[in-house]
Amino acid sequence: MTLFCCHVYFAACMYLSSLCAIVANDWMPNPEIHPPLDDVVFGAIPPLESGSTIANIALVASAIINIAMIAKQKYILRFVILQRFLYTLPTMFLMRAFTMIVTSLPMPETTIPCMPKTDGTIMSRLSLAIMQSVSMGITTDKGIVCGDLIFSGHTSTFIYLSYFATKYSPPTSRCIPAVCWCLTVIGSVCLILSRGHYTVDVVLSVYLAFFTLTVHDVMVEHPHLLDRNNTFGETHIPG
Repeated sequence: MTLFCCHVYFAACMYLSSLCAIVANDWMPNPEIHPPLDDVVFGAIPPLESGSTIANIALVASAIINIAMIAKQKYILRFVILQRFLYTLPTMFLMRAFTMIVTSLPMPETTIPCMPKTDGTIMSRLSLAIMQSVSMGITTDKGIVCGDLIFSGHTSTFIYLSYFATKYSPPTSRCIPAVCWCLTVIGSVCLILSRGHYTVDVVLSVYLAFFTLTVHDVMVEHPHLLDRNNTFGETHIPG
């Protein structure tokens, strides 16, 4: 039942995030009036046209590695890993749904084939969000969803996959975390080089991903912190 609830929570958060991405695409500033913002990395490194494709391939590869790693775990531990992943990652995307809709930034690259804006009706946005959530934001047949900049969902997913690979991979397979972290670095850098995200989008993703994962681990290891009956004076913190 817990795993089922986590799946429902995951699906709901991903759909809400996709819906907010569609709205952000509709609200994206006109590039003819609002040029791209200044970025230090953009001025120092030339763009890479295939960067987005490389990032998507790296993300899929990291996901496959994690699935294989989970499949080799014991029966009970598989459910524990899935529950934690299906709870923490959508929570991150729930935060992203809020941040990308409250502030609209111009796209880093004006030549990116953005998806056409909807007619502004609720039904058109709801139906388009279904397709976007099913594809996990990787690709659509109508173009790239633009405007969902702050913060990078790809980088957040990279961090989560690498973190879980590091935490739950068998001691005899220490190469798994190394490969996942290499894919994370390559994918994140390629996102910037492709001009699909500003550098600050990727930096914020790294910070917030580690923050949410750390908070989750602390709550799991110290469940007494969630006890409302405890006061600051009664809470025992081991030395």
